[in-house]
Amino acid sequence: MSRTPKSQWVVDALELHERPLIRYAGWLLGDPDAARDVVQETFLRLCREDPSRVGDHLAPWLFTVCRNLALDARKKAVKSAPLTGAEIAVD
Repeated sequence: MSRTPKSQWVVDALELHERPLIRYAGWLLGDPDAARDVVQETFLRLCREDPSRVGDHLAPWLFTVCRNLALDARKKAVKSAPLTGAEIAVD
């Protein structure tokens, strides 16, 4: 099966940038599973992106999207964290 130029572009980006992005997201989140989820979403967004819009800025684009998704995931995790006894106590 032959790949389209866009799908080959995504595959090439995945091979080149997946591991560094996982390390970066892992550093931001402190959770390897959450980091993989963020990187997966980053590449899904790349699949929807027009290669001409990204141009020669693929790595910065990927790391920016990854960072934004990781920060969103971190905010969501904080909001959904269970309350501790001290937070529940009302004087």
